[in-house]
Amino acid sequence: MRSRPAIPLLGLLGAALTLAAGCDRPAGAKIYPVEGVLTVNGEPAANASVAFHPRSGGSSICCPVGVTDANGRFRLSTQSQFDGAACGDYVVTIVWIDDSIEVDECVCPDPLMHDRLKGLYANADLSTVKVTVRPEANLFEIDAWRERTIEDLR
Repeated sequence: MRSRPAIPLLGLLGAALTLAAGCDRPAGAKIYPVEGVLTVNGEPAANASVAFHPRSGGSSICCPVGVTDANGRFRLSTQSQFDGAACGDYVVTIVWIDDSIEVDECVCPDPLMHDRLKGLYANADLSTVKVTVRPEANLFEIDAWRERTIEDLR
């Protein structure tokens, strides 16, 4: 079997988050720019997927998503690239795939096995990161936590 880098999983997770939430935002809901910086233990988290899940719930509500760049910066997309998010309260989920680990996509039963954050922020019902999008340009600084490993100290 052939191994592939985990990077394709990142796109798959972002797409899955968007599709799972649907995207039927309420008619007339205005979208506002949303960008931010994601750090983990104070360091930029490159290539992490972030999703904003409306706290009001509902399966037909949009779930704005973004992917961080090398500096941990992200911009959210709801219906078009980098358009932002509607006003409201959100729970933020984060999945940070370890792209240094080769993954055989055929036998990986759960891509979260490769989440550097060990799934701590992957579930909207359990994530402790909460934000409010206001009717203006929004900038968020999110610092997630993860336990340090021996590899981190090398």
